Amino acid sequence: MVNSIYYTFSTIPQVLAGAVALFGVFVLYKIQVINSQLIGLGDALLREVSPINDKGRIRKYKKILKSNFIYIERLQKAIYRKDIIGVKRWIYSIVDEVQKFDSTKTDVNLNNHGKRTVGNYKKQFELIDKFKKGLIITTICAIT
Repeated sequence: MVNSIYYTFSTIPQVLAGAVALFGVFVLYKIQVINSQLIGLGDALLREVSPINDKGRIRKYKKILKSNFIYIERLQKAIYRKDIIGVKRWIYSIVDEVQKFDSTKTDVNLNNHGKRTVGNYKKQFELIDKFKKGLIITTICAIT
């Protein structure tokens, strides 16, 4: 009888530790997915503000960002390195620069063609990043 109680109480912590480890794996996977979404958002903004679009036409943002081409270059490097903090910094810088010159394209709503506007990238990055931070805090609280 004593042995069965001993084995029961020794396996319960093992099962709980296994459950916590499995939970941790799922959370790490979700964080990876969120990070790739944030990088993808930076990549989408990069395509939006690039001087030449997919069809070879020069875009209107070329005039705005011509003097600040360093923003686009640094965003490209941050995307290549998968640097979330760098992507955030340069998304914010590009959106702020475009907002200075063109307030119509920075609205947070969709434009006439149903495409995202430049200001929407900053808003969406904030929402996804806030969700990621909340997920990390919730996980830490749940494990402890």
